[in-house]
Amino acid sequence: MESLSAFVKRNDALKINPPSAAIHITSRGSDWLWTVFAINYFSLVVFLGLLFRTPRRDRIFHYISILTVTLSGICYFTMASDIGSIAVAPEWVRSSHEVAGATRQVFWIRYLDWFTTMPLIIFNVLLTAGVYWHTILYTVMMTIIFVILFFVGAIVPDTYRWGYYTIGTVALFLALENIVWAGITHANALGGNIKKFYTFLGPYVFILWILYPICWACSEGGNVIAPDSEQIFYGILDVFSKPILCWIILFAHTRIDITQLDLRLYDRGDVERNTPRFNEKEEERGVAAANNDPAQNV
Repeated sequence: MESLSAFVKRNDALKINPPSAAIHITSRGSDWLWTVFAINYFSLVVFLGLLFRTPRRDRIFHYISILTVTLSGICYFTMASDIGSIAVAPEWVRSSHEVAGATRQVFWIRYLDWFTTMPLIIFNVLLTAGVYWHTILYTVMMTIIFVILFFVGAIVPDTYRWGYYTIGTVALFLALENIVWAGITHANALGGNIKKFYTFLGPYVFILWILYPICWACSEGGNVIAPDSEQIFYGILDVFSKPILCWIILFAHTRIDITQLDLRLYDRGDVERNTPRFNEKEEERGVAAANNDPAQNV
């Protein structure tokens, strides 16, 4: 009978799903992808536990975090199984045996992951700073433009890919400008723990996300690093941008009063809420908040 340790060490993904490109991941790359998958789904279990300990009206950041790690985990399960990729001719054929070949493996599933999880990350981050909805939607659209253009650039086999890369990078920086500048401005206006926390969170996301174009240029774009190294680079960025970031945000919200962000929902059966006097108080609070908000023009 096969021992448990031998079962755990066995990884037959590339035998069951053989790569279609000459330059492709190896078993070591697949092992790393399984590791990232495990990190995401371990986080998912913890987040679900925290979810059921939190009142339903205060679960918005738990819901966003759970969706983020669930979708990212699906992506990494697929890539670790060596599924969800296409063979694309590299613009430059290198002499190194690790990146020598007529075609390179490009995981289209990664861009589907970015398309779904990066907007969730933006909601998680900017809602924490109390940023206005129109600013959040603009930032989300800029990020979607970045993802689409990077995907198109990855499958274009000639020098035109760098045009898509350049426009996509500009879109990413426009999104990051809102994450840092608008986010910090609003967080400073709210003050307290929100200000202290976002002073760290905004630059944290900025530093991580500017590394994605660098990884792309070295892997799908320039064919400089091997696919295994590409997976390690992207995997580290994704771990810090998704599960670890969600851990940080959920921990921070244990010290933040959600009513400061105007995100608190109320039970529909709350009798006091339905009284005229309650509604008058809410209107007075809204007027007072509008008159004292220095970030209203951001």
